[in-house]
Amino acid sequence: NCGAISPELMESEFFGHRKGSFTGAATDKEGLFQAASGGTLFLDEIGELPLSVQAQLLRVLEDKEVRPVGSMKTHPVDVRIIAATHRDLTRMVRENRFREDLYYRINLLTLRVPPLRERTEDMKSIAKEILAQLEKNKHPLKLDRRDWEVLHAYEWPGNVRQFLNVLKRAAYLQRRVAEVLEEEKLLYAGKDEDGAGPDLFRPARKEDVVPADKIYGMYVKHVLGLFEGNITQAA
Repeated sequence: NCGAISPELMESEFFGHRKGSFTGAATDKEGLFQAASGGTLFLDEIGELPLSVQAQLLRVLEDKEVRPVGSMKTHPVDVRIIAATHRDLTRMVRENRFREDLYYRINLLTLRVPPLRERTEDMKSIAKEILAQLEKNKHPLKLDRRDWEVLHAYEWPGNVRQFLNVLKRAAYLQRRVAEVLEEEKLLYAGKDEDGAGPDLFRPARKEDVVPADKIYGMYVKHVLGLFEGNITQAA
């Protein structure tokens, strides 16, 4: 997960390092590219890579060799790369936030996963497993025809994760799915098109304005749902 690695450690994680090459490098370490040599390396959230690491990644893909941090020697690697991202890489290229040469190097074959709003027929099969888990954990949730109508009508900007969170929140708080989803719509109203903006309620029309204490209450319930009803952790 490229978004979960500290930028300072990315070079070491990808390409390895030699003992003593930096503070904390107590032993030699093999990088992910060497470990995956002869196989496949899956780079999740590749859009989170800093530009400096993108340049190094491109060099490895072109030269098929890596040089560990603190070493003067290179090591050949033969790795199939599969990359995934939720970001719009073509837009990032235009904004100079993702290298164009790296984009075309990794964009040989593209598999687009359609968003949930384009495959609402999958929602019942997705829900089936999570509802079974909820019932097993003593949080049963029943969905009737009206529930499915409102679930199918929503755009789901957060895709499957958001869908599952709404179901879990309704189960944990013992509330109607339609009611929970209405609050979710308000919480998502301020997200930018990357889905990376803050969860702020920014009404577009005067008619959508609601009292601030209501927004606060909805936020508290939302966070409580994320922590599965654990008040201490939510606090």
